[in-house]
Amino acid sequence: MLDIYPTKRYRNFLVKSESDFVYNECQFNTPYIYGERDRFDAPPTGMVKSIAPGNSIYDLIVTKINEELIPHLKHSVTQSRSYINFFHPKEHAYFHVDGHCLTYMYYPGDDSYDDDQDGYTIFDHGDITYAEKPIPNTLIRFYGNIRHKASPFRTENRYSVVAKYYFDD
Repeated sequence: MLDIYPTKRYRNFLVKSESDFVYNECQFNTPYIYGERDRFDAPPTGMVKSIAPGNSIYDLIVTKINEELIPHLKHSVTQSRSYINFFHPKEHAYFHVDGHCLTYMYYPGDDSYDDDQDGYTIFDHGDITYAEKPIPNTLIRFYGNIRHKASPFRTENRYSVVAKYYFDD
């Protein structure tokens, strides 16, 4: 049976100085390209920046996932894609699935997050919908085959750093 809470949370994933650095990089120093497609039948939304080893955000977040979290998994996985999502205020995404993988999503931000801003990651289980708050400096992990989407902030840009790991079986 599907667990109603499909995510695992890692709060305060980075030390404060690293978290502040990532948020600053996402806001001011990262060039993005328009148009991430959630599904082939949906128009592109948001902006995206692929990241790889040597990128400072990758080196802080994805390297930590690889070194501290992946070794403790019960199943073998292969890292596929890592990137930063960027949505403007009130820019809506579409429901989609990532495939047979584990998706790790890090929420950059400062301490001013307000629930009324929204910005949730919404998970769809048919008759049940579950939303994960984008609490700054929190990493979440979820199964990529669960339908999900980003909801926008009302007045702020929404950033998330994503790394996908496909199951080897």
